[in-house]
Amino acid sequence: MTTGVERGGAAPERYAGLAGWLLPLLYFIVLALRLHGHEPFELDGDEGLNLIKAMLVGQGYGLYAEIWSDQPPVFTLLLSTVFDCFGPSVYVGRLTVLAFAALLLWAAWRFLAALAGRACGHLGVALICVLPYFTRLSVSIMIGLPALALAMLALAALVGWHRRRSRTALALSAGLLALSVGTKAFTVVLVPVIVFVLILAERPGSAGFGARLRPALVWLALFGLVGAVIFAASVTGEGYGQLSAGHVQARTLAAFRDFSFLAEVGRYRIVPVLFALAVLGTVLGWRRGDQLVLYPAGWLACALIALSGHAPVWDHLTLLATLPAALLAAYAVTLAARAGHAGLVAKGVPRGMAGAAVAVTLLLVGTLAYSSARLQKSYPFRTRDTAVTAAQAALVAQLSGYAGRVRWLYTDRPMYAFRAGLAVPPPLAVVSWKRLQTGGLTGTEVARALAVWRPELILLERFAWPDLDAYLVGHYRRLPGPARLYRRADLE
Repeated sequence: MTTGVERGGAAPERYAGLAGWLLPLLYFIVLALRLHGHEPFELDGDEGLNLIKAMLVGQGYGLYAEIWSDQPPVFTLLLSTVFDCFGPSVYVGRLTVLAFAALLLWAAWRFLAALAGRACGHLGVALICVLPYFTRLSVSIMIGLPALALAMLALAALVGWHRRRSRTALALSAGLLALSVGTKAFTVVLVPVIVFVLILAERPGSAGFGARLRPALVWLALFGLVGAVIFAASVTGEGYGQLSAGHVQARTLAAFRDFSFLAEVGRYRIVPVLFALAVLGTVLGWRRGDQLVLYPAGWLACALIALSGHAPVWDHLTLLATLPAALLAAYAVTLAARAGHAGLVAKGVPRGMAGAAVAVTLLLVGTLAYSSARLQKSYPFRTRDTAVTAAQAALVAQLSGYAGRVRWLYTDRPMYAFRAGLAVPPPLAVVSWKRLQTGGLTGTEVARALAVWRPELILLERFAWPDLDAYLVGHYRRLPGPARLYRRADLE
């Protein structure tokens, strides 16, 4: 098999130039400007969890040792570093994730341009932008999209290995995927895919089968080394239990069975079209002998296998499968467009008219795909999300008035604590539905932690805490107002 770049002009020589950055940069600028002055209060409950963890790390508290967390460390540590440089704010956090989204688009363009030319790269970027949930996740302070961006960069780096036998590119790919898994572990599905393709791409030679294994073994060793360093440097022994226990147990709970992959993407008619085109792209790539096609094809297959047995599948997890499907769909459409253009020219149609006919057809197909995606489900600036509501602003202002006067605010919606500049007791930084449903946290345990940390304020909004009510009655007084805001009784 050959790479796309070996097929005589399929990819540009300077595919990492301005053409590749144009659409991702435009995407970043447009959403950054749209966010400015129209910032949603909270796009997902995980936003507050990620923000407050980064704040606590910046204050010197240890991740896993003091701050409870069931996610890998890379994003939290990176976000904390960004806050050290630019100051802690929700806008800065969203721009950080948006930068990852732009990098993902550039990496996808680079990969597709190497496979089938610039037009394929542009089409792939356009398809990714209309994927369900992609736009919303581009400005949500969550870990799924940054992990996928790093994984896409790892694939883009492999182009350098296949094209120039660059050892630097091979090592860079291994390190980037290790960082991706250290951000969110679901991208580990790419490890067997990369190893398999690296082995398959090596032609048998005089050195024998061992020589064919060498690139894959080198990549795997570097991936393992970087991953080991990441986790050894940031995860304590207790942290490994936090990372695994809840996720394993969640798969067995009836409460999560309705949150399946098909349930999440089934409402989007564009998804089955993408998957059909992905199958076509895989077949065409195999017949043409394009090695690079095997990466998104294997990624898609492993992702579907993993997601079919996983629960719950939230919206950000669906991109693990729809992203490689978009890459393969762009490849298939590009080849089909070229074949149609060549066919029209062969029948005597002038090249200009043939190109215009193909372009109009693609525009119509793209318009239909865009409308059928029903992007109002994933677009982050719906009417109810356009700004912080008056009630939310008033509560944040009330809490901000305590900044510098109190040490701790316990809340089950830490976005309020972060916006008000108040710290949350580290063991209670992550109060998620999954942690509650899997028994990782109960009202009794919360009351026990509150007795130790003695927060001056408590704000309850998301969850009912019957076991906590008795403790509140004896130790806290509810403040006037609609919010369930309590102040420690001995401070009155």
